This record gives sequence, structure tokens and C-alpha cells, in this order.
Amino acid sequence: MKRILFTALLATICAATSCGQNSIDELRARVGEGEMLWEDGRYEDAVTLLSALYYDIRERSDVLADTKTGIACSIGEMLYQLGRYEEAAEHYEEAFEQWKRGFCLLTEMKVAVLQGLTMCNYREKHYEEAAEWGNRWLHDTNRLYNKFSPQYLNCLYRVGSIQFDNGNYPEARDNFRNYVSLYQYNSEADSTGSQLLLAYYHLGTCHRNVLDYEAARETLETADSLCYAWDEGTNLHVLIKNILGLVYNDYGDLDAALACFCAAQEMIESIDPDFDDLSNLAMFLLVSQNIAATTAAAGEYADAAEIYDNLVDIYEDIGYTDKPVYGRTLANYGQCLMMMGEEEKAVPLLFAADEQLSRIGSDAGADDMVAKLLKMAYLLEAGDNDALIGECRAFSAHAAECIKTTFPYLIERERAQFWNKVSEWYSMALPAIARLNPIPELTRLLYDGVLQSKGILLNSSMNIDRMLRIANKESLYGLQLQRQLVLDKIASGRIAIDVLVADELERRLLKELMPYGNFMQDMEINTDSVMSSLVDGELAVEFVAAENWEDDDTTYIALTLRAGYDAPHLTVLFTQRDINELSAEVPMTRLDGSLYGLLWAKLEDELDGVDRIYFAADGSLYRIPVEYCETPDGRRMTDRYECCRISSTRVLARHGERVAPPESVTMYGDIDYDAAYDDIRAALSGNYDGADVRQTAVSSEPMIIDEARQAAKRGGRGVTATFQHLTYAAAEIHTIDSLCTKHGITTMVLDSCRASEESAKRLSSPGALHFATHGIYFTPQDKERLSFVKRLSGTTDRLNEPLTRSALILAGANNAIINECDPTMEDGFLTAYDISSIDLRGTDLVVLSACESGLGDITADGVFGLQRGFKQAGVRSIVMSLVSVDDYVAGIFVGAFFESYLADGDKQRAMAHARDVVRRADGGRWNKTKYWAPFVLLDGYR
Repeated sequence: MKRILFTALLATICAATSCGQNSIDELRARVGEGEMLWEDGRYEDAVTLLSALYYDIRERSDVLADTKTGIACSIGEMLYQLGRYEEAAEHYEEAFEQWKRGFCLLTEMKVAVLQGLTMCNYREKHYEEAAEWGNRWLHDTNRLYNKFSPQYLNCLYRVGSIQFDNGNYPEARDNFRNYVSLYQYNSEADSTGSQLLLAYYHLGTCHRNVLDYEAARETLETADSLCYAWDEGTNLHVLIKNILGLVYNDYGDLDAALACFCAAQEMIESIDPDFDDLSNLAMFLLVSQNIAATTAAAGEYADAAEIYDNLVDIYEDIGYTDKPVYGRTLANYGQCLMMMGEEEKAVPLLFAADEQLSRIGSDAGADDMVAKLLKMAYLLEAGDNDALIGECRAFSAHAAECIKTTFPYLIERERAQFWNKVSEWYSMALPAIARLNPIPELTRLLYDGVLQSKGILLNSSMNIDRMLRIANKESLYGLQLQRQLVLDKIASGRIAIDVLVADELERRLLKELMPYGNFMQDMEINTDSVMSSLVDGELAVEFVAAENWEDDDTTYIALTLRAGYDAPHLTVLFTQRDINELSAEVPMTRLDGSLYGLLWAKLEDELDGVDRIYFAADGSLYRIPVEYCETPDGRRMTDRYECCRISSTRVLARHGERVAPPESVTMYGDIDYDAAYDDIRAALSGNYDGADVRQTAVSSEPMIIDEARQAAKRGGRGVTATFQHLTYAAAEIHTIDSLCTKHGITTMVLDSCRASEESAKRLSSPGALHFATHGIYFTPQDKERLSFVKRLSGTTDRLNEPLTRSALILAGANNAIINECDPTMEDGFLTAYDISSIDLRGTDLVVLSACESGLGDITADGVFGLQRGFKQAGVRSIVMSLVSVDDYVAGIFVGAFFESYLADGDKQRAMAHARDVVRRADGGRWNKTKYWAPFVLLDGYR
């Protein structure tokens, strides 16, 4: 490159100086002299001569900036060759500043300057600056040459390597992926193929680091095959075998992982049997570590302990006791001994490991988590609270920092995979420690962790939507729309399209949203944030379903907080077995004193002097309307307190309710589930001539039904036949429509064939949205039993699959059940996954007058059902049912609710009014919890 730079520099002097011929000749002569000195090996003299020349002409107006750029760039290149990177960077910066003062043309010289700035910063380990300059270098290389040129290919590899070393795996992956795809056009630039294999290695490692294990496996298996095809029995093949083994471990395929590690070990021994090269010894030790870890994962603790014991001896022999790997080996060795029951030998190793890692400043990562927990368990048993608190604080801070620094760069699917890796600290370890030792320092730490982690995936997605509204840029909305269209095509299966397209659109969206806020802002909310939002008479309750580390059960605890508390109070409530037994013996719709005894009775001291309870459910409590428990005096919890069900007490620190009636209400009801596709098309085009909804409603005036007769339900659980028309849904939406008219509120009524899935997907943030229809929630077992349910989730990714098993039933849905589907039409099942992509960001309330509309798969991130779909769509509050709903009584309840809600917008008051009306209706005929207690209000607090 040096010769090219000198040639370009001399040409620049000829073409770009404004001084006379004598000055041109003088400049050329001095530059030529510098070149000769360099070629003769007199490097310092060459640098000195050209530096003096540069500073002589630096401020001269008769020498053009382009000439100064060239000389400064040449000096930078010389200094870089001499390993004086900091000085080289200064001269490249001079060159860049001079370029900006000149003609600012995109030339080879400018690209050389950007390359120099990139590589100097990289060599000085200024990785962020190197990445910034590298992106500019990549951009201009593409412009000057093109993306099929060898120059661009080399630039992709260099910039990708910098981003990889900087830990920016998502961007590094993009560059290495481009390198691999473009390599075929420039394979002559890499005659041995070694750079391609390195690119594959880095690409596979990037995939693994962002937890895309499937892509990692495919990439590394390709690289492994290429190594065998090219007879590549080198250290590079060892690296590829090793990382491929780790990916197999991620999949739980321990046999394949061990085969990879053993093959890698054999390659190293064949390359360097005596380990004359220390790098080969280091690789051998790394692979041995992986063999030991995999052996331990297979339950062969004695064999793994033997390997770790040998590794400890080797590290001590070669003087590696100041390296993190030594501490981690001690920790893993101790863990194996603990699993073998040799606690006396294990504890000193665990403490020595922690001391060594702390001394050298190595943060505890995922590999050390189990050892850390074992140490914490020992400290807990020993009663060493100070040490235990310190350990918990350190690990909590580390876990939170990992989340805050990693989440912003990951797409939704990758965030879910990442969260699965770190969630055990929040769902099992920290709750167990605080439960067994509920001192203030630990209960505060646990409460902070719950605030940060509960619903973290849902809230990160919702915060991205919030940032979109803040940015309010058409280009960003366009990216979001493009991604959704791609996802719709993938889900429908109508068009074969690579999921990577959707991933790339999401990455672009995330990157461009960065300047508009931090979608991990919830991580900043803590105990003090919530406590400062509470006033006298208010109690905040976080229910936590904590996995036991001593057995396979789950223990439910309550973290309670009131204004003025020093720390949250922790109360142990019951186990999963307790609530399962109660569910079997006492139907949840009765909500008698048995449930009160398990839950609220244990919080009576906390409830003294309380008027309002804010509570956030967890685990099985998501399914139970605990706010309607019967108290010892025969009343209900909602009779004694204002009970506000919320997603997390975290919301108290950031939201206030807009107490006002909606400006518009859209209603779905009196739906024709047998509607023909042609009629649905006609309704969508405005040519449908079906009867007006008000006429239908009048003809279906409710009447008192005989309680002994089986009441109609608005559910679909276990359906093997088609969905039946709901007799009283027409009257229900007619009542709401009349109330809206009375209050001057705009309405849209979608009935019969108009109540289609297509029309729902066209919704755009009505003030309130009401559905009077069948609701379904199917378990994974139901999906295998019912073909139409299997079809709903057939092409959806694993993360969102649970959202396809909860749905609202709309016009024409029976066609899908009897297998008369039209591929050009929707199937009539408005799933939670469908709902999540509808724009409801301006919708204050959704009322789901349907059976079990609040149910779904319960995960560490909440309920994957209709409520999650509507929350992702942007809805603030939801009225939903946790059990079956009687068709006739639902109309009474909903009518009374809207009567109050439309008057002043207070949802909590409207729920109380609706319950009272149902309990008094028809002389108290419906005053049983199975009639008035199905509906709950989520996030309708003031």
C-alpha cells in the first residue's frame, strides 16, 4: 500500500497545487526523497523529513488542501507501519481535516485516510471510535468501488472483525453475512480460503452470541464441511470444531458436542504433539474445559471433576493463576464436588474461585452462575448476611447491566432467547434467597428485580412503539409496516419468504430508533420509585411465583409496599400444590373462604388502614379473580377495598389514568359465524344488504331464562362442532350503541358479515373497542387434537405460537372448522398474534365480552393470550373474563359497565357498578360469583 500512496501523492502534487512550477518541483523532490529514505530502511529519517515538509506547508495558502491531505496520509501510513498507532492516528486526523477543506471529492486517498483512522483506533483498542470510522470507511468504499469489488470485500471483513472484537455482535454478523454472500464474486482475493473460513467462524460465533442457535449451527456446519473439503487440518478447523460443539451443547445434543470437542482435541495433538507453540496449548486447555463441562452436563460428575482437577494442576504449573480461566475452573471443579455430595472439599474451592475472580476484576458470567448460587446457598445456611447481601447485590447489578447493554441490539426473537438465559436469577434464585432470609436489604433487592423483569419482553416491545410515536417519522412507520407485511406473508404461508428479511427490517428499525429514547427505561424503576407514588391508604402488592431450588414446586410470595416503608415486606403465601388442590376441590368461580385463607388472610396486617389495593398477579393467580374472594364476614374483597389489578406495580411510577369518556366506540356483535366468503367480501366493499343491527337487536330482546336450563356460553374450549349464534349479543351492542348516542359519542357497529377478521385488521385506534362474541383459548394438547387450531399456528415462530391459540371468533369462522377455507380470505379467528399487529395505540379500553378472554399460556414473561395481543397493539386497559361467561348475564354486566363508563370515564367505578347491577338484577337471581365474577379489569387504575 505504501508504494501506491507515494505514487498517488506525487500525482496529487502535480494536479492539485496552486504554487508555481519551482514550488511543485520542490515538493515533488522532497516527497521523492522521503520515499527513497523509506525504501532504504531509514524509516525515522523518512518520517522526520515528511513531517517537516507537512508542517512547512500546513498553513500555506498557495498549497491546496488535497496536497496536504496526501502528505499527512503518507506520514500516518509510515507511523502505522512502525507500530506508532497513536501518532499515526493524529496524522490521519490531520489528513481528514485537510480533505474537508479541499474539494471533498471521494478518492482513493480519502478511503485510505478512513482506513487508517479505523485501524489506528482499533490497534489502540479504542473500539467504539474504530467502529465509527470503520462504518464510514465501509460506506465510502462501496461508493468508490462497488459492493462486488475486492476492496469492499476486504473492508467488510476488517470492519466486521472490529465490531466482533468490540462485542457488537449484531452489526458484526451483518458484515460477515454480507462477506460470505459476496465472496463468490471475489474468491480470487482469498486464494487459500482461510479468510472465508474465518468469516464463517466469526459469523457462526455472532449468531450464537445473539442466541440464534439454528443459524449458528447451519453456518458452522458449513464451515466444518469446507475445512474437510479443503483438507484444512489447521488451528482454524480446531476453532470451528470447538464453537460448533458449544452450539450443539446449546441444543442439548451432548453426544454431538463431545464428538466435536474430542475431534478438536485430536487435531491439536496431531498438529503440535509436544505443545511447542503455547497457543496450541491454550486451545487444548480450552477444548478440555468444554469436554469437562459437557461431561458434567451429562451427569458424569466424577469424570468431569477428574478433568477439572487436572486442569487446575496445569494452570498452576504454567503460571495461569492470575487468569479468569483458573478461577472458573476452580468454580466448576467445586460445583462437580458439590453434586457428588463432597461439600467439605467443594466449599473451599468455591470461595477460592470467587476470591480470585473478584481480585482480578472478572465479572461473573453465565458460566459461573451455578457456582455463585451454591456459594450463596452456603452463606445463607451459615447466616453470613453481610456476605450474602454483597453477593446478591453484585450479581443483580451484573444481570441488570447485561440486560441494559444487550437488549437494545437484539430483535424480538433474540430478546426472548437472551431472557431465557438470565431469567432464572429473577424467577428462582433471588426469590428463594429472600424468602428464606427476608431481611430488608434482600426484600428490596428482590422487589427491584421484580420491577425490572416482570413482563420485560412485552414492555420492551411496548416501549419501542412509544419511541415510534415520539419519533413520528414516516420512514420509521414505513419500516414497521414493511416488517409487518413480511410477517403476515410468512404466517399465512401464501408466499415463500425468508424470515431474515423481517429480521433485517426490525434491526434497521431498532437502529434508527436509538436517538429517540431507551426502550429499556423500565430498568430505572425501583422500590423508591413505586413508594413515592403511593399515598396513605394505598397498598401495592407484587405476587411472585418463585420456583423452588430445593424441589420441583413453586412457592407464591407477596411483596407489599406502602408509603413510608423502609423496604418491601415479604409474606410467604402457598405453594403450587396448595393452589392446585384447592382448584380441584373448590371451583374458582365460587371464590369462597378457602382461597381467602391461602392468600389475603396472610396479608391482613398489611391491609390495616388500606382503602385501595394495587396488585399484580403471577403464575396461577393470572387465572383467578382473587379480587372477588369472600372475606370472613361474608363480604367480598371488592366490597371492602378498591382492588386494582395491574400488569406490574412498576406502572404506578410512570402512569396516571386519563379519566374521561372515549370519543368513539367500535362494537363487534351479533356475528354470523356461518357467513359465506362472498357475503364477507360484499360487506367489506359496502355492498352487503343484510339487516340493520338495531332491527336484529330489537328482535332479540332478552328474557328471563330458566336457570335449570343449560345457559348459553360465550366460549369455544374443546369445540368439536361449529360456533353457535349468540342470542343476546345483539341486544348487548344495541344497548351500548344507545348509551353512546345519549352521550354524543361516535359509534361504529360491525355485525353479521361486517364483523369480519378483515375489518378488525383495518381498525385504527378507536377510543374504546367492544367484542361480544365467542372467545377461545386452546392448550398445546388441544392444538394436536383439532386440525383447525393446528393450522392457526402452523407457520408462526415458536415465540409467538402461544398467541395463535387464543382468539376471538368473527364472521365466517365456521368455514375454517369444516375445512372450506378460501386462501384469499381470513379464517375468522382473530388470534392474539393477529391483534398484536393492529394499530390500537390510541385505544383507551377494550372490553372482551367472551369466555376466558383473559387466559393463555403462562410464562415467565406473563400470559401469552388475548390480553398480551391487545397490550402489544397499544391498548391501555382491558376488561376480560377469566372463566366462562353466560350469554344473557354478560349483556347485563356490559350494559351496566358502559352506562357508568360513558358518563365519566372511570373504569374502576364502572366495574363496581356493573357487579352491583348483576347481583341485584331480577331479584338477585344472578347473585352468584359464576355470573358476576368472570370479568376483571386490567390496568384501569386511577
